[in-house]
Amino acid sequence: MKSIFSLLLCTLLLAAPSLLAQDDETGKFDAIANLPAPVREGLVRYIEGNKTQAINYWNDYFIPTSKGEALTQRLRDDLTTITKEYRKPERVEMIGIRKITPHYKQYFVMLSFQRGLIVFRFDVLDTAEGPKIYELRYSANPDKILPPLREIVEH
Repeated sequence: MKSIFSLLLCTLLLAAPSLLAQDDETGKFDAIANLPAPVREGLVRYIEGNKTQAINYWNDYFIPTSKGEALTQRLRDDLTTITKEYRKPERVEMIGIRKITPHYKQYFVMLSFQRGLIVFRFDVLDTAEGPKIYELRYSANPDKILPPLREIVEH
């Protein structure tokens, strides 16, 4: 009886790390599951190492403005710099949502990298065609992006 218990305990101890790793991988993007698709899918692409796909995806969902091409180029340059300085993104966390109007919200997200963090703010407008990104801001200094905590009304 004692040897069966020992065998079972050893099996569980040896299997536990692989089970935990699988859970981490399957739940990798659970923290952002409730974000609007344009925001979530771009973040998933970026975290998975597909920077160009992320930029193209976000660009497809930007509300067209005169600064659209300049924004795309700035985003491409900045994400390249961020990746060089901070290395690979490792984790994404939802910080909160600020509801400006029933159809206009700001989503605050933190990306943790091997060498630091970047806070993103996605301004999303609900349109007849679905959610569109109106503005995208980001900084390594959270105080430049985050509103006062009392203004974040949802999490």
